[in-house]
Amino acid sequence: MNLSAISVKRKIAVSCVIIVLLLLGASSYHRIGIDILPKFDVPYVQITAVYPGASPEEIETEIARKIEDAVGSLDGLKHTTTICMENA
Repeated sequence: MNLSAISVKRKIAVSCVIIVLLLLGASSYHRIGIDILPKFDVPYVQITAVYPGASPEEIETEIARKIEDAVGSLDGLKHTTTICMENA
């Protein structure tokens, strides 16, 4: 006999098996340790700021230095690099 024939003949037994499997699945799901936002260390951070029509010197004085000062106070920061470009 194939599975479909058994399922038609023994409806109650198949229903009980399905219910047991669903309960086991629900129980296993609740025991799985899932962290939506796991903790991990990112080796770098990239910040992009756009200032249309400004020269690299203006970008450095008006934007880059302010961002560097704000980011420089972060714990664990070892190194910063700034690149200011025209038409970027």
